[in-house]
Amino acid sequence: MVNMKFLSFISLLAAPLAAALPTTGSSNTMAARSDSVPFSFEQWADAIAKGETHLSVEEAIQAADAANLGSSAPPSGNAERSIEKRLRCNHLDVGSAWAPDAVACINQLASNGQMCRVDVTVAFCTIGNAQIVGVRGGPGPYTESSCQDVARAAGYVMDNCWRADNTVQGDHYAWGNGNMAVHIAAPSI
Repeated sequence: MVNMKFLSFISLLAAPLAAALPTTGSSNTMAARSDSVPFSFEQWADAIAKGETHLSVEEAIQAADAANLGSSAPPSGNAERSIEKRLRCNHLDVGSAWAPDAVACINQLASNGQMCRVDVTVAFCTIGNAQIVGVRGGPGPYTESSCQDVARAAGYVMDNCWRADNTVQGDHYAWGNGNMAVHIAAPSI
């Protein structure tokens, strides 16, 4: 008989490692996704970063809307992420971003093959009523990640913090970098 408490404990220990690795079980190519796989802004940003065929900003918003990402209920197919502790939604004193503008920023960052560097705080993208900001944490005078990994983190925030009123606010760490928080909110800096 398998000890379920032990398996649960092991899976919790492995979660940070699993989050740092790309998934191999599902295709990240938006054009090749089946209808049974729910849309994800995080995977959409990853497809852009890899130069794969992907949806336009408008098509991505429509796909997310069809997948009910902007509803008050958590998106289907995302249950394994419900224990994610680093994601925070709607906690900032600044206003919320307009979701379509935030998606345009994610597209811009995912298309950028450069590094995004943060000394303390920096706005990586401001479009309309949305801003994606990086905040340094941890030791050292600066931290950096690829702008594509910043876009993936912002996509994860969109996947989990997008509200029914078409606004979004939240933060998550840049993919693979626990020293850079990536915030989506209304422009503030």
